[in-house]
Amino acid sequence: MARRRQRHQRARAAFAGARRAAGRMAGDRDRRRAARRSRSTRAAARGTLPGDRAARPSLLQGGARTNGGRAAVVARAIRRRRSRARDGGIDRDARRGGGRFPCSDRDRRGLERDARADSHAVARTRAAHRGHRRIDARTACGGDLAVTQRSPDPRREAELVRRARAGDQEALASLLRLWQPSLESIARALLRRHGPLGFETHDLVATSIRRLLGGRGVSLGGDSDLGLLQHILREVYAEKVRGEIRRRRRETESVHSRDPAERGGLPEEWSRGLAPEEWELVLLWKQGLSWAQISEHLGVPAETARKRWHRLMRRLREKSTPSTESAASESARDPSVAREEDRSCDRAEDRGPPRDPPGSAPPPHPA
Repeated sequence: MARRRQRHQRARAAFAGARRAAGRMAGDRDRRRAARRSRSTRAAARGTLPGDRAARPSLLQGGARTNGGRAAVVARAIRRRRSRARDGGIDRDARRGGGRFPCSDRDRRGLERDARADSHAVARTRAAHRGHRRIDARTACGGDLAVTQRSPDPRREAELVRRARAGDQEALASLLRLWQPSLESIARALLRRHGPLGFETHDLVATSIRRLLGGRGVSLGGDSDLGLLQHILREVYAEKVRGEIRRRRRETESVHSRDPAERGGLPEEWSRGLAPEEWELVLLWKQGLSWAQISEHLGVPAETARKRWHRLMRRLREKSTPSTESAASESARDPSVAREEDRSCDRAEDRGPPRDPPGSAPPPHPA
């Protein structure tokens, strides 16, 4: 009996020890699980991924501190996937062997969706971390991404700009080589976006650089100049697109329109009485140029060119819809006299209002 009692006591002690050991193991497992959760939570708050050696605190600048950042979303998705895998009782050996999940189809689809979301989020995070170029999303023409490249030597660039403004062609060629890659990438993106319009990439870049070097009181030298040049390039492209649209619209308009200003061309009987300078004005207008560009070609102020155009259109409109008085006046009016009167009006407009001769008395004040 004593021996049986001793064996029974030893068995109970061994069983109790085994239970205590199992409890300690379960407690250690729970503690390790809690520690892993706390580490992942702290890592998500810092904006890093647990186990990611390449991660740094600046992984998600501007997004890591708003609602936990993208890394926190990834960490929460991973924890949710693991917890759902435990709750669903997924047989990992069966999954590796190609067997079906013992959980429901709804849980299986949710797990697959979480796994895809996790992989995509991690890939986007690491791609953003490995980025070596600064993307500028402020684009003209809607939604194009322009790469802003930093100048390797701002002092050399400023010296080249100063020499180019002074008329040094070699410095201008160096500036073209320095700025051309970035500007050509933007020009090609704009041309791809709007289709073939007959523009050349080199023409857009050269026009933008000439406009920048024209002065306008801009201090040059550095990254801000390249950004300014990109803005000028988009403005040049927009102007060319607007001119091309105007030209195509005028070409498609009917010749028989009632208003001569809306016609695509001039009838032959109307064009006989036009002077050479009037013909030049009509041709420049048909090219879709602005009044400033037309005035540069004609050598007169923009307001004078615009008034000449309106007077010419008024004469043609009176020819198209003649009334009794206007027909009589036009028949009695010599074209050479009319052109001379127009020139005198232009000279009077250029000179401004008449002035009193020196030494003359001021006009009497009305009572």
